[in-house]
Amino acid sequence: MTELWLIRHGQTDWNLGDRYQGQSDIPLNATGLAQAYALAGQLVGKGFTALYSSDLQREWRTAEILAEGIRNPTLLDAAAPGGESTLQVASRMPTAANAIAASYPRGPVLVVSHGFALATLVCQAEGISLAEIYRFISDNAKPTVIDWAIDGKTTRSSQG
Repeated sequence: MTELWLIRHGQTDWNLGDRYQGQSDIPLNATGLAQAYALAGQLVGKGFTALYSSDLQREWRTAEILAEGIRNPTLLDAAAPGGESTLQVASRMPTAANAIAASYPRGPVLVVSHGFALATLVCQAEGISLAEIYRFISDNAKPTVIDWAIDGKTTRSSQG
């Protein structure tokens, strides 16, 4: 089982306006940068074996800041295609989590992505209906830790 630390990107101006960002490439605002640096400080010494990120600048910049703070783990780019339905995201994310768990079975691994995509993993880890997904979108730059096994047995460890 691999411990995955699911990190939603730092805050953007669109987050402040409750605007859906999807594949729009919106940068972090000053608060988002501060959130990422603060989180990096909290993660020092955790022994992460890898870091995965979406290729959009708000996720990528959050991941860069985290990588600087946690002694440069492997930084990998896992771009997500746009315009997906909830079911499409929910079927894609476990495939990505399985690949990460296979590559880094001893973990822990940071995964920086979109709140919605990460929430699909949390729902699946806890056996919660995807109809409840919006309840599990984390705050910006707040980790949710789950244990992910390739066989599909998962559990949520904690939320930061």
